[in-house]
Amino acid sequence: MSCRPEGCFASHHSQISLSSLIATLIKTRASDEFSIMPGRVPPVTQRGRIFQFLLALLGKLPMGLNRSLGRGLGRLFRRLPNRTRDVARRNIEQCFPDLSSKQREALARETMTQIGYGFLELPLFWRRTPDQTLSLISKIHGKPVFDAALAEGHGMLLAATHLGAWELLCQYLSTRGDCSFLYREAKDAGISEVITAGRERLGAEMVLAGASGVRR
Repeated sequence: MSCRPEGCFASHHSQISLSSLIATLIKTRASDEFSIMPGRVPPVTQRGRIFQFLLALLGKLPMGLNRSLGRGLGRLFRRLPNRTRDVARRNIEQCFPDLSSKQREALARETMTQIGYGFLELPLFWRRTPDQTLSLISKIHGKPVFDAALAEGHGMLLAATHLGAWELLCQYLSTRGDCSFLYREAKDAGISEVITAGRERLGAEMVLAGASGVRR
């Protein structure tokens, strides 16, 4: 995964790696059809309605203001007690035992900043026009390998962690052929609806994660 100096999340000059999408199944037009797994529809809560409103509002903001708000959100993650911050600190301590406590804390702070950026960038990917969204990509690593595999006419499986501009990668892959993304249904129908619509808007298909979904 290649990152800009200021972080791994997408912005004016995003770089994405075709190997960095979690549990994503890419299939060519010649592949068999997938269908969304039926499931229980969760209830819409007040939190879901607020989430929908915020994404609609944030999607209209200029990039510079969006980034400033994302940086501020990252500061809140750093300063207020929360599970995300605690997990980041614990993972950094386990993965980088040779770093000093000061270095680990600096890395944890940067992680929280990137999480803030990432959340605030979602509306840019989901609410703007396809041309506006795809114009955020400056470089694609591994594109020749991806193009060659796609030209063979077989299915392709991409799997990775939720790191980097993977939501922007979803948008790009949707323009390259039929593709399906494994996902977990949110507990709130309002949040689930926004996430699903954002990821499917360029033609992708959402498939509930699980053994049945993977077998499909």
